[in-house]
Amino acid sequence: IISSEAQKLIDNSAKVGDVNLRNGIKIYGNLYKAMALGTLSMFWEKVPVTTGENASFNTRIEALTKAVQLVDEASSLLSGTTVPASFTTAVGSEIDLKNTLLALSARYNLILGNYDAAIAKAGAVDLSKKSVFFYNNINPNPVFRSALTTNNVYGIRTNFGLSGALAPNPNDQRIIFHLTKNASNGSGFFQSDATTIPVYLPGEMLLIIAEAYARKNDLPSALIYLNRVLTKKPSSDVFGIGADLPPYSGAMTQDAILEEIYKNRLIELYLLGMKLEDSRRFNRPGPGSANAERSRNFYPYPQQERDGNPNTPADPAN
Repeated sequence: IISSEAQKLIDNSAKVGDVNLRNGIKIYGNLYKAMALGTLSMFWEKVPVTTGENASFNTRIEALTKAVQLVDEASSLLSGTTVPASFTTAVGSEIDLKNTLLALSARYNLILGNYDAAIAKAGAVDLSKKSVFFYNNINPNPVFRSALTTNNVYGIRTNFGLSGALAPNPNDQRIIFHLTKNASNGSGFFQSDATTIPVYLPGEMLLIIAEAYARKNDLPSALIYLNRVLTKKPSSDVFGIGADLPPYSGAMTQDAILEEIYKNRLIELYLLGMKLEDSRRFNRPGPGSANAERSRNFYPYPQQERDGNPNTPADPAN
């Protein structure tokens, strides 16, 4: 639905006479279509890039490539556009367009293995700016309302559900932020119906750069950005997230540093929907493996999609 509605904005923006308003509409259309494609690509093997009746399915790589193209196009458009104040008032100012477009480009480029682009885009994000999804009692925070208030779906897990080499340091201050429950059983970004959820986190950008450098086997550079996450104090983070730990002191090998980056992604980005994608990308034990850390690699397609579109692919084995 989001991809379809965003495409309508993109397609119909050309009908608007005022160039700044026209561009503003297209930028938002590109942003939301990119987010829809990027999010779907983290969970399903194939995704419809085009919208319409009986849409064909593209590979997730094609969908992610399209998402990058959309946000980069929107960034270029934004650089020459003064978005009208009346338009911003109408759509809300919770999303910082410039930095969100850069952050999403960094996220999707990393998944695609475009490491230089991921480093450049993440490095250009102003980490002092916030972008959030806004909620209220009419449009409630979905994680809080559907899950944490009852535990019928899922709940906050001790130590982020991690153990062994991935277990958090007991002194990690992110434990307090993410795992301390309130009277309504909420925590972190899911305290109540009206708690906003970040579109991206400053720590995600630092970890994107660290991972990209590590995968390029530039371990000294990777360590610089990993340590910025490990030593970050809550007071120096715009969302109040900080581990406040000593710098990394483990083995200076690519595998060891990548494991530490993965561990910190699991903690820093807790419950923000990145774990399945991260688990696959870091080649963690999957279904059928000893000590499997995930029950699936990709989700099966919804029955509603299959009933309405004959082009829906066969479900993955796991």
